[in-house]
Parts: sequence; C-alpha cells; structure tokens
Amino acid sequence: MRELEGKVALVTGAGGGIGRAICRKLSSLGVLIAAVDNRMEPLQNLFEEINYHGGKATMLVGDVSSRYDVNFVISGCLRAYGRLDILINNAGINPTTPQWDSIPEKEWDDVFAVNLKGPYYCMCGASTPMKDAKWGRIINIGSIAGKTGGLLSGLHYCASKAALMCLTKNFARILAPHGITVNAVAPGIIETDMTRSWPEDGKNSYLKENPLGRMGSADEVAHAVTYLASPAAGYVTGEIMDINGGQLMD
Repeated sequence: MRELEGKVALVTGAGGGIGRAICRKLSSLGVLIAAVDNRMEPLQNLFEEINYHGGKATMLVGDVSSRYDVNFVISGCLRAYGRLDILINNAGINPTTPQWDSIPEKEWDDVFAVNLKGPYYCMCGASTPMKDAKWGRIINIGSIAGKTGGLLSGLHYCASKAALMCLTKNFARILAPHGITVNAVAPGIIETDMTRSWPEDGKNSYLKENPLGRMGSADEVAHAVTYLASPAAGYVTGEIMDINGGQLMD
C-alpha cells in the first residue's frame, strides 16, 4: 500500500493501544502522522518510536470533547504538513460504574462528550481541507458493544458507540459528493491496557463464546483501518467493519 505514501493522517487517542498501533502501521507505509492525545507523555513515546523507524510525526495535545481544542489540533496538523487526508477518530473512554442504574450524570456526559461529540467535531473540522482536495478518508473506531450491548462495557459506552456508528452513515452520505469516504470499524475485545484490567470471569465468558477463542490484537484493527484509508477502499463508504473473531456475524 505504498500508494498511501505522503498522505497525512490525524489520529486521535494516539497514545493508547489501538491508536498507537494505527500510527505505527500507517507510518510504516510512508504516511505522515499527526498524533493527538490529551497527554504529552504517551505521545512523546510514540514520537520517539516513529522517528526511530524513519517515520515522521507531529505531536498535538488536545481534548477532543472541546471544539476549541479540535480546531487547534487540526490547525496544528495543517501548519505542520499543509494538508489533511485521513482522519482516524479513535479517542474514547469506557468508565466502569458497577451499578447500571446509578451511573453519575457527569459520567454520562463525559462519555458522550469524548465518544460522540469528539468525532463529530473532528469530522466537521477535517472535512474542510478534505473537501478542498476533493479526497479524504474518515475512519471511526466503534465497538461490538454498540451493536450488541455488552456486559463488560457500561450502558453509556454502548450507547455512545451505537450513536457513533449511526453518525458514520450520516457523514458518509453528506461527504460522498466531495470524494470523501466515511467508514467505521467495530472491534470486539482487543488486548490493550484497558481490557487487561477487566474482570477475568467476564473475559473468559466472552472467549468461550468466541469462534476463534481469543481476543484480537491492536495490530489487527490497524490493518483494517489501513485498508479503509487506502485508495483500494475508494468504493466503500458508510460501512461498519466487524473485527471480532466471529463473535457477531451480521
């Protein structure tokens, strides 16, 4: 996929497991990375890794739930590279309040602010330079929980991911006339720092029902994202790609 060489990708939540894997994979194909996270420390580690392997990245600290911050990081990407071709909305939070009927109001608001408003702000901002170029790729990171609900995820997380996948289809229709495709991937349980902290009995129950009998890897998500970001996926838009080991087949 060297046809991606020289393209510019902005990746939110770049310091986490899936975001980091996406940045590494795209960078290995010659994509210039604008890595966004709400903390500098994981970004610095990512920057050093990409630089060590001969890639190029710029680090941008911002909170995707803030429209001001989103405008700031998109402007930073354009200042660094002069263009923005690919947007990966990966930032997300999944707090685990034990009781489903006592989730604090602020926690609801925080989850929807990061998981839904954030991608909305980013898609609005990134679509401007993409429309100017008459080409763009937007990939949102959804979740199997947004399709099925989930015992290992909170109600608010599941609802926010369901809404994000619907928003993906909305934007696919809106931006199609401008040469911009908008898709999502819906991972099942992926082995990351976040899922390693989940209850073992819940994970074991999931694995027993999973046809492949294992968790996915962040690299496997990154491979799917790379396909959707490439010219090879030029006729794919409004699609939700499942990456769950056969846990959900629809």
